[in-house]
Amino acid sequence: MHPLHLLIAASTLICAVCAGAMHAQSHDQGGTRAGPLVLLGFAWWGMCQLFFHATADVGLATWIARASTPGWIFLGPLALATFATAASARQEWIGRASNLLYGMSFMLLALSLATPLVFESMRPAPWGYSVDPGPLFGLASLSNLVGAGVALYVGQTGRARRSRQENRQLRWISACVLIPATLIGVTDVLFPMVGIVFPILAPAVFGPLAILLLWLRMRIGRSPLEPAHAANEILEILPDGVALLDLEDQIRIANPSLARLCGCGPEQLEGLAFGDIVGPSEDEPDRSELRGPGAPALPVSTSTATLLDPTGSPRGRVVVVRDMREVADLQRSLLLSARLAAVGELAAGIAHEINNPLAFVRANLSHLEECWKRVRPDSSEDAEIEQIAGDVDDLVEESIEGVDRAVEIVRSVKSFAHAGTATREATDLRLLLDDVLHVASGQLRNRVNVVREFQDDLPSVPCAPQQMRQVFLNLVINASQAVDDNGTVLVSAHSDDSSVVVSIADDGCGIPEDQIDRIFDPFFTTKAVGVGTGLGLGISHQIIANHGGSIEVESAENTGTVFHVRLPLGPAQ
Repeated sequence: MHPLHLLIAASTLICAVCAGAMHAQSHDQGGTRAGPLVLLGFAWWGMCQLFFHATADVGLATWIARASTPGWIFLGPLALATFATAASARQEWIGRASNLLYGMSFMLLALSLATPLVFESMRPAPWGYSVDPGPLFGLASLSNLVGAGVALYVGQTGRARRSRQENRQLRWISACVLIPATLIGVTDVLFPMVGIVFPILAPAVFGPLAILLLWLRMRIGRSPLEPAHAANEILEILPDGVALLDLEDQIRIANPSLARLCGCGPEQLEGLAFGDIVGPSEDEPDRSELRGPGAPALPVSTSTATLLDPTGSPRGRVVVVRDMREVADLQRSLLLSARLAAVGELAAGIAHEINNPLAFVRANLSHLEECWKRVRPDSSEDAEIEQIAGDVDDLVEESIEGVDRAVEIVRSVKSFAHAGTATREATDLRLLLDDVLHVASGQLRNRVNVVREFQDDLPSVPCAPQQMRQVFLNLVINASQAVDDNGTVLVSAHSDDSSVVVSIADDGCGIPEDQIDRIFDPFFTTKAVGVGTGLGLGISHQIIANHGGSIEVESAENTGTVFHVRLPLGPAQ
C-alpha cells in the first residue's frame, strides 16, 4: 500500500472518531453542530479517496470521486457559519452570504453527481489517481475558498469584545481553516487546473486538525466553535430572565423568559445594548425598569456576575432579571393598608373627641325639652302661638333624634376604627350587621334599597367581631358598587343545625363566568384601575377560613350576585 494511502486512512479514522466525540459532548447550537459536520465531511472525503485510489477501473474511480463531493463542497459555508457563531457575529450580511454559499454548494453538488462538469474523469498516477477537472471545478473550489476567507475576516472582527483566551482560541481555529484551505487551493485546485499531476494532500492533514479541535473542546470545557455556550436546558426553564453580555455590555444570548418579559423573540435581543432595555425608572430612579421593544415598562431587579474564561480573564457578564410586578403591587397594597390604618386611628381619635360635645349637646337638648314642657302652654286661643309651640316641639324632637343618630354613627366609626383582637366571643350577627349597614349608609342612602331579613331567634356565633365586620362591610360595599341607582341589596341571616348563614345579594351587573374562579385571588379585581386593590375578597376568604367557615358565590352576568358566608356554631376560641 502506498504511504499516502496509510496517511489518508489514519486521518480518516481520526476524523470519524473525533467527530463522534465532539457530537457526544456538544449541545444543540450552531457552532457545536458545525464542528462534527466538518470532521464528518473530512472523513467522508478521505474514505472516498481510499476507495478510488484502490480501484483499477477508471470509470468507477471517477464515480467515487464524484460521490466524495458532499465531504468537501460545504466546507466554505460551514466555515462561515462556524466563525459567525464563534465571533458572536449577528450582522445581516453574514446570514445572506452564508445562504448564498449554501445555495451554490447544493447546486454544484447536484451537478457534480449528475454531470462531468465538476469531475470530468480520473487520471492514473503512481499513488492511484489524480483529478481531471471539469469546467465548473474551479467554481466549486472558489466557493470553499470564499467561505473560508470571509470566515477568517469575521473571526477577526470584535476582538476587543472577547477575552484573551477567546482570541487565542480563534487563532487556533483560524490555523485549522488556513492549513487545509491552503492545501486544497494548491494540491486539489491549482495543480489539477494547470495539468500538474500531484498527490492530493489535503485529507492527510485533517487528522491533526481533528485532534486539535477535540483538544480545544476538552481543554476549555465547551465547544471551541461556541465560546458563548450556555446551558440552554437550564435557561429555558428558568422563570427569571437571563442575559449573557459581552465586554461591551451587548447581549449575546437571551433566554426565553427575558424575551417574554420584553415582548419579543430572543433573537431580537441579540446585539442590543443591555442599557437600552434595563435602566432606572423615570418615577423612582432608585428602582430598575425593563423597557422591552414589544412590551410596556415593568419594574425589575437585576443581579450580575462576571463571566470568566478558564484563564481568569473576563469574557463578559451574566445578568439575571427578575420581574418585580407582584412585589411592587404588594408594596403598594401594604402602603395603602398602612395609610388606612393611620386614617382609622385618626378617625377613632376624632370620634372620641366628637363624643364629648355630642354628649353635652344631647344633655342640653334633653334639659331644654324638659324645661319646654314646663313652660309650654297647654292650649292657646291664639293660632299663631299654637303653631309656634308645635314647631318648637318638632324642632326639639328632631334635634334630639339627629344628635342620637350622630352618636350612633360615631360609635360605629369607633368600633370599625378600633384595631380589635382576634379573640373570639359569642356575637349576635344581627347587631353586627346593623353596625355594618350604619357605616355603609353613606354609600347606600338615596341610591340603593337595602332589605334586611334576619331570623328572629338567630343564635350567637363564636367569632372575632372586628374581623367579621371587615368581611361583611367589604361584601356590602362591593354589592353597592355593583348595582345601578335604585338597585337592591338584600342582607339576610338564618341558621341551621350547625351553622349560621349570612347572605348578601344584589341585582347588579354580576361576575363574568371566566372570572368567577379568580375573585378570591390576591390582587385580582374587576374594578377600574384605582378603584380596588383586589385584596378585599382574598382577605375575607382567609378570615372566614380561619373561623372554620366557608364563603361561596353565585353570580350571572346582568342578573346579580349572591355571597353566602357560613359560620359554624361552636364554642368561642
